[in-house]
Amino acid sequence: MVDIDPRHGGRISWDTLLTAHAGIPDTWQDMTGGGGTHVFFRYPNFAVKTCSGILPGVDIRGDGGQVVAPPSVHPETHKLYEWDGLDPITKQPLAEAPQWLLDILAPKAEGARKTLSELPFRIPHGVQHFTLLSLAGMLRRLGLSAEEIFPTVWTVNERRCEVPGPQRNIEQMVKSVMRYQPGDADLYSIATKLWRMTRALEHKKDEQLAAMKPKTAYSLLRQPPSETLMVIEECLHVGCTILAGPPKTGKSYLTLGIGISVATGGRFVGVRDILRPGRVGYWALEENENRTAKRLRQLVESPTVTLQNLEFMYALKPMFSGGLEDVAAYCESARPNVVVIDTLMAFVTGDRGSRRDVFRDDYREIKALSDIAAKYEVALIVVHHTNKLGGSGVSAVAGSHGVTAAADCIWTMNRQPNRRAQLQMTGREVEDQAFLLELDIRGQIGWHTIEQGDDVELSQERQEILELLRDEGVLAPIRIAQALQKNAVTVRRLLQKMLHSGLVVTSGRGYSLPLQQQDRYSRD
Repeated sequence: MVDIDPRHGGRISWDTLLTAHAGIPDTWQDMTGGGGTHVFFRYPNFAVKTCSGILPGVDIRGDGGQVVAPPSVHPETHKLYEWDGLDPITKQPLAEAPQWLLDILAPKAEGARKTLSELPFRIPHGVQHFTLLSLAGMLRRLGLSAEEIFPTVWTVNERRCEVPGPQRNIEQMVKSVMRYQPGDADLYSIATKLWRMTRALEHKKDEQLAAMKPKTAYSLLRQPPSETLMVIEECLHVGCTILAGPPKTGKSYLTLGIGISVATGGRFVGVRDILRPGRVGYWALEENENRTAKRLRQLVESPTVTLQNLEFMYALKPMFSGGLEDVAAYCESARPNVVVIDTLMAFVTGDRGSRRDVFRDDYREIKALSDIAAKYEVALIVVHHTNKLGGSGVSAVAGSHGVTAAADCIWTMNRQPNRRAQLQMTGREVEDQAFLLELDIRGQIGWHTIEQGDDVELSQERQEILELLRDEGVLAPIRIAQALQKNAVTVRRLLQKMLHSGLVVTSGRGYSLPLQQQDRYSRD
């Protein structure tokens, strides 16, 4: 595409070319909101670079270039870009570029000398002095006099520099290079050095743009969607997950249960499949080996070979004093599917000063862990605490919003009576969901699911019914509704769900607790 900007002489330059080469074929053209013109041609059989200033006010948009097209609005003039004549909307063909234009754009032979018209059109303000001095030095080396050098350098200054310098600067520049004789080796080395500086700056700008890795919406829509790597069905995926809850809620039993399930290929809280069983690294920073062994004996019936996939560590440097590097090194070497850090506060101890930007520091800590999780494709679970204000969900997590903003998923545990807890999950890649869990003490201790989904919201009403049946024994639905002062129809429906879940049993006289529930309450 040829971009013609009349503000920099583009109209005169383009008309001169058309006159010299008998015009161009009919093709797509548009009038820009800034008063310029875009002329489109089919892409030739060689690479076309985006370049500025093939002539004053005439640019080429090729590989890597961008163009604003109709019906866009110019940000300064607020005028529409409009098609002029042939255009894509009328399905008119796009013309081949004329041969004379292809000759200008075709790659030059290796080692071919660039002409002045092929140099970048706009010389950055920060290097224009060195560029002009380099040009003056090269002209002097060719044997030109001051009277011959000045007009050339002055023209380049006026037409090519972002901020043209005053005439006295150019005169002084030309005067300084006249101290050297044509062919002087020092003059040649200085000119070469200055020219390389200019090229280096241009290369640096190109690298900066490449480092940003910009992607168009078009390219994003065309690339195939990437699948989220789930470790636990619909619950735990690659990334950083915060597990927060008050002290003594049973968070460690939950994370130990996850470690055992992933290591052995079991199920999470009895209801969700492990999709990526394998190795688990567990940093138990607030306990010792004896305590871990005691809990494992409560959770595991007998040692199995697959438990070698679960390994524990009891020391870790502070996060930004080598700890992050240690976690990354472990992930690089062991390639675990799950890593647990219990707890966040034990990990960051020693890194936090008294004067700190709390939100920024919290975000930086979790973001660093999230980056490691993404790099090594590991589900990283960080055990944390909830705040003293209570609440539920994301708002209950201790610390600033920086913790939850940087995390990929948030799990919160809230204690309930009778060794129960409510587990809520929310995140970018999982749907909001909840589980009502119970810590089983009848055999091997561990969390198992009583309810999940929308039914968890009814857990308080269920608890009230269970406590009433524990105290009163067998009761008819109407008696239960009267005792709890609730709607009889609602209570009857809830009792049917509880019966289906095995929380209650029924007989001809009404509802009561199952025998095992009665035994458990008697032990409590």
